[in-house]
Amino acid sequence: ATVDETTIVDTSVLFFADKGLSIFSPPNVLEEDKNYITLNSGSGLQSILRYDLDILDGLERNSIVKKANLVLNIDNSNLDEDDEFYVVVAALADSVRNWDFTTFLSDEESLSDSVYSVNPNFIISRKLDGDSVEIPIQDFLQAYKNGFIDNHGLILYSAPANSPFDKIRLNSAAVEVLYVKP
Repeated sequence: ATVDETTIVDTSVLFFADKGLSIFSPPNVLEEDKNYITLNSGSGLQSILRYDLDILDGLERNSIVKKANLVLNIDNSNLDEDDEFYVVVAALADSVRNWDFTTFLSDEESLSDSVYSVNPNFIISRKLDGDSVEIPIQDFLQAYKNGFIDNHGLILYSAPANSPFDKIRLNSAAVEVLYVKP
């Protein structure tokens, strides 16, 4: 804003770093990334999986999910051999059907009302092990079976501890479920 002919006031956001500051370009988002479970914190890539759980509705009320794993294989990554990468999986708290996927910004260029809302009853993180990651989803399935959680899907994203340069592309190898009837 101009105060007078010789004075101009400009407001800026300042931040202070206690260590070195780096500005970087994250890995490019490729068109084929949209066809896989692709995760990268630098470019904000995350994926949503939704499985039909109707088979659990057919089980008796006191059935117990003894073991359940979502197994994902690495299709492609830019990780070095000694790099660690953590995948975070959380249950969505609301349906994605009503979300607006056209933009992250509204017409007024403010934050959109479309926010990924997760259910705090199921959030888990697992490290890649070799060429796959095995995510235990037993608690999610048991909570769904008992009516404590709705099946709006699972959101997968890169853990904050991962490098913003690390990008992985996964494919769903299997969903392994072992349950016990009463």
